[in-house]
Amino acid sequence: MNKIIALNWKNTQTAETAWVLIKTVEDVVNIYPDYSWVVFPGDDLINSFTTKITLGSQALDADSILPYCLIGHISQRLAWKTDEEIQWEIESIIEAPTIPILCVGPMKEEDTLEFVLREQLIVLEKWPKDKKIIIAYEPWFAIGTGKTMTLEDIEIVTHILREALKEFTNKSILYGGSVNDTNITPILRITDGVIIGTASQKSSSLLALSIALWQE
Repeated sequence: MNKIIALNWKNTQTAETAWVLIKTVEDVVNIYPDYSWVVFPGDDLINSFTTKITLGSQALDADSILPYCLIGHISQRLAWKTDEEIQWEIESIIEAPTIPILCVGPMKEEDTLEFVLREQLIVLEKWPKDKKIIIAYEPWFAIGTGKTMTLEDIEIVTHILREALKEFTNKSILYGGSVNDTNITPILRITDGVIIGTASQKSSSLLALSIALWQE
């Protein structure tokens, strides 16, 4: 199974900067074709450029034909999207070719990690056990802050998720939260892939990521 590298540009790009940035992504992907690359450019930019890179949507769109979508990103949860709404979104694409990347993780310090994760994974109760599902763990304190978890903690969380999802035969466990050129390679050794936010939003930091992968 190829490791997944998802690049989440959020809402940081204009049509002009996105066009330049996607060219950098194409160059990097040509160097590392053995990874599965997905770019989430922002839903208002989907038609701003043409590319052979796989694209995904940052929110579920019933009319979207993109192969991936983010569901339950911490920004959505903090905007008071409920588990019931997330479950509806997951179940609405059971018959669709879209692969969801379900984002999970506590949203405040006092939350109990394993309890919260198992509660958030209940939304998959109707998802077929043999159908592809991607889970991305996002620690609340690491989104856009430059802070990240220790490798030991990432390994613990990954183990918890694998155990909780052991009945699912076609799953990938990703980590997202201040992934950059200094930590991407050890994180990829532990997980099935990463979601990269800030470090994916400039050509310079993308090239730094590329150099880090080369040195692996």
